[in-house]
This record gives sequence, C-alpha cells and structure tokens, in this order.
Amino acid sequence: MDAVGIYQAAWSLSGMFAGFVLTAMGTDFYPRLTAVIDDRVAAIREINEQTEIGVLLALPGLLVTLALAKWIVWALYSSAFAPATNVLVWMSLGVFGRVVSWPLGYVQLALNTGKWYAATEFFFIALQAALVTWMVPRFGVVGAAYAFFGCYVSYFIGMSLLTRRLIGFRHSPAALRLIAIATLLMLVTMAVSRLLPDLPAAILGSACAFVGGLWCLRGLSHRLGNDHRLIRAATRIPGISRVLAKQEPQ
Repeated sequence: MDAVGIYQAAWSLSGMFAGFVLTAMGTDFYPRLTAVIDDRVAAIREINEQTEIGVLLALPGLLVTLALAKWIVWALYSSAFAPATNVLVWMSLGVFGRVVSWPLGYVQLALNTGKWYAATEFFFIALQAALVTWMVPRFGVVGAAYAFFGCYVSYFIGMSLLTRRLIGFRHSPAALRLIAIATLLMLVTMAVSRLLPDLPAAILGSACAFVGGLWCLRGLSHRLGNDHRLIRAATRIPGISRVLAKQEPQ
C-alpha cells in the first residue's frame, strides 16, 4: 500500500505539466490535422509544428520538476513520500516522450483507421503492463516508472515508423533539433540533481530550468507571434521583453 501511494503521488505530479498540452492536442490539433490529412505535405507540416509547440509548452514545467523533485514532493505531500522523488524523475522523462509522440497517434484517427488506432494503443498498453510486471519485482516501485518511460520511448519509435508508412511522415530538422536540445536540457538537469548535494543541486538545477524556460519562451514567441495572449502575459514580467526581442535563429 505504501508503494501504491508513492506511485500515485508521482503520477499526479508528473502529469500536471503535460495535461494541458495533451488536452490542447485533442481540442485544437486534431481538427486541423483532419482538415488537411489528404494533403500529405500540409499534414506533415502540422504534425511537426504541433510537436514543436508541445515540447516548448511542456519543457519548462518538466525541468522544474527534475530540478526540484525532492522539494516538490516534500512541499505538496510530506517527507514520508521521499521515495516518490526517484519515481517522479523517471515519470517526468516518460511524460516528455508522451508529449513528443502524441501528435503521431492522431494520424490514424485523422485517416479514419480507428481499428488500427485501437490496435496500436492496446499493444503499447500491453507493453507497459508487461514491463511493469517484469520490472517492479526487480526494482520496486521505481520499476513502474522505468516501465512508463520505456513504453513511451517505444511508442515514439513505433509511431514514427508507422506514420512514415501511412503518410510518408518524417520529423523536420527544426523539430529534431528542438527534441534533441530539450532532451539534453533534461538530462543535464537530472544529472545535476543526482550528482550534487541537495542545496547546490537545487540552485544549479533551478538555473538550468530558468535558462530552459527562457529558451522555450523565445521559441514560442517565434512560432506564435508576439500578439498571442501567452506571449503578451509573459512580457509583463520585467526583462522578458528584451529576451523576446532577439529572434530565434532559423
């Protein structure tokens, strides 16, 4: 029962920062993709653009979670939930895989191949269940987080191959560069939090999250435009306007 409580705490926290991104995909991205699915060039462009936006929206929260996982768990729960810290870290990495792979999953629905969608979703749910069954007895509750991470790495690879076959999809150089930089930022933040004592890890990890947040904000400004309500809200913070004034290189 203790392990279930620890897992539930980490699950709730890790999904907090990605929930709004994934919800937006269902309400905004899916109708747009359906409208252009017969135009393969336009559909591929929509998927790449949604992937970039999803990464830029979710990454700041995930970096903060990786940098301050222990403090977040203690603040929102208690010291009794300290074992949830490691679970939270690995589940946050899994959430990143979830964010970058979900736009690919909508291709099957947009093509009206619901049976294929149900089959692939069932396969990857079964894969996660199998990984949990194998890893939890060996690693304890953190094994469930390993399984979650491993499932979404597999999901990203599998859906990339499937969408390439269905519509000739390939990630654009810009999307791949964005995913690579975001992955590097997350790995650096994770390494800092694991290798240093608590206080220096929190300070340096927060610095990584701050730099990553500014980078994401610049990327969103470049893609959404300075008139978007999110960017207008951000520019109210002192100093942000100067950062956004520098255009992101193409």
